[in-house]
Amino acid sequence: MDVIGIKTGMYVGEVGASGGRVAVRVARRVGPTGRVLANEVAESALAYMRERCLRENIQNMEVVKGILTDPLFPKGKLNAVYLTSTYRHLDKPVEVLKNVAPSLKTGGVLAVIESNRTLDLIFFFQ
Repeated sequence: MDVIGIKTGMYVGEVGASGGRVAVRVARRVGPTGRVLANEVAESALAYMRERCLRENIQNMEVVKGILTDPLFPKGKLNAVYLTSTYRHLDKPVEVLKNVAPSLKTGGVLAVIESNRTLDLIFFFQ
């Protein structure tokens, strides 16, 4: 979060949030004046994140059902969007990134974070 500049009050999106492991930490970082949009396409993951938000009283995280090529984030609203260990699983990654770009505010950051046992990679674009 430090590397890509996530701060209190930011509006941030995660593509492929799965169970919300990272999104919950980001929600804590952005605090009550910020917001996290946690995107998923799998209904089971969406249901789990919704239930988790209720159980853990996470009020600044919104679960967003997307489609395989578009996270369906609102246009021009996000300070940052990140993908954590998701890019390699995308069927049409270029199309997804093209659909993410309009959701960023001017100067917003798009971060692609991938890791394996021997290498951690973070690519980010402004």
